[in-house]
Amino acid sequence: MRPIKQNIVNIEMKKKIEPGFDLKAAVLSVLKWEKKQGLEINLVLVDNKYIKEINLEYRLKNRITDVISFESPEGGDIFISADRAKEQAREYGASFDEEMCRLLIHGTLHVLGYDHIKKDDEKNMKPKEKKYFKAVMGAGQ
Repeated sequence: MRPIKQNIVNIEMKKKIEPGFDLKAAVLSVLKWEKKQGLEINLVLVDNKYIKEINLEYRLKNRITDVISFESPEGGDIFISADRAKEQAREYGASFDEEMCRLLIHGTLHVLGYDHIKKDDEKNMKPKEKKYFKAVMGAGQ
């Protein structure tokens, strides 16, 4: 029997926030539900200025976005704008924690290779987002 390789989640807060749920546990849960092992995920919480710079440098889009993910064979990086999450929470009538959780799950699924550009891909990704969101937010309450 092969030993199980642990997943690692590193969190860097360039924008200090205090969410009402465990960010690391949420990412680890998604990796477990997706049956992924031995991955290292770097989660970086940033402000709007920082994510706009990343979006311009790597995606050639000179605008603020909410989440950007970079996939690699070993795991990947997720950048979330806490500022944008706060703005979108107000826009959507959600709490900050709900929006952060949604973005975190969305970014994690992108790191795992999911996409939503094509309709068929979106049909696969969206139900997982909703299911995992309910599981994480339900556990955090």
